[in-house]
Amino acid sequence: MAPELVANPTQVCEKCDVWSMGVCMWEMWTLKVPFYDLSAQQILVGLMHGTLHLPLSRSCEPEWSHLIKSCMEPDPMCRPTFKQLATQIRNMLKFIGPCAEDPVHEISSKGGENNNALGKLVRV
Repeated sequence: MAPELVANPTQVCEKCDVWSMGVCMWEMWTLKVPFYDLSAQQILVGLMHGTLHLPLSRSCEPEWSHLIKSCMEPDPMCRPTFKQLATQIRNMLKFIGPCAEDPVHEISSKGGENNNALGKLVRV
């Protein structure tokens, strides 16, 4: 849950979801459960006071580290939009090169109504 939702649960917006996406990316990178050693009350208090942060190891590539941290910025206005996030990820993937199992290429090359809709979703 984004920190600003702790104080005002009715203020759901894209930036709250971006914060959650940052947590999901953190989970995928670390293979850990966030705040596993804290109670729900401790988590809520920590989020409300801005004292909880999810650490990334130095082994995390700087680009990914920056992306994850930008999603979990305490100030929602400093977080990227999903469109900006998708662009950043797409740009980072260009450096990796084409993958043998490229799902976007596979989806777009097969055609079909369902595949086209999924292709649009993947491409954001």
